[in-house]
Amino acid sequence: RLDAVWAITAYGIGTLGSALYAGVLLRKIRSRVLLPAAERYATRDWVAVALPMLLAGGFQILIYSIDTLMLGALRTTTEAGVFALASRIAGVAMFVMNAVQLVAAPQMSTAFATGQRDEFQRIVTVAPRLSALAAGAALIGALLFGRWVLALFGDEFVTGYPALCLLMFAQFVNASTGSSGFVLGLGGQQKRLVWLIGLRVCASGILNALLVAGLGLWGAGV
Repeated sequence: RLDAVWAITAYGIGTLGSALYAGVLLRKIRSRVLLPAAERYATRDWVAVALPMLLAGGFQILIYSIDTLMLGALRTTTEAGVFALASRIAGVAMFVMNAVQLVAAPQMSTAFATGQRDEFQRIVTVAPRLSALAAGAALIGALLFGRWVLALFGDEFVTGYPALCLLMFAQFVNASTGSSGFVLGLGGQQKRLVWLIGLRVCASGILNALLVAGLGLWGAGV
């Protein structure tokens, strides 16, 4: 019988398989692209950079889940399910923003590493505008067709329409601010990035504790 455990297991197996396959491809490509050289390891430097980024990534996942978790804990699992669907649909805007960052990130890295300040500033300015344009279109789509999209999953999910609009607006604001986290990491400010995201997690938890119990979906959306 298919249930949540099966879904989580399948997701984990798929993620692990993708990582292993990516590692195999990387080894093949590396042997053809990189020139032979003596191996040198800077383990301490890599750990100093990777550990804060790992924590930042974990905090980011918690931010996307804490609303649903606290809604289920403080209200009902039904409301948590409705909010989870609205959050997934709102993630379309995040998908577009990530796609823009995927294209812009290598260009920003190159410009930053080579000292091309004007080019770096141009990319940092243009990328958020493209993300905001796409997120704005998604926001308008949610306002116009949000109820219809939610109804496709069942009439009981239509109650998540206000939360969907709030989440879409939040994604629009997020897209408009640009890839601030990537820029901080690029500038060697990984620790500061971890502190900022950690404070965001704490603020989200406190606001959820204050608003969810009384406002339900509205509180989680805020």
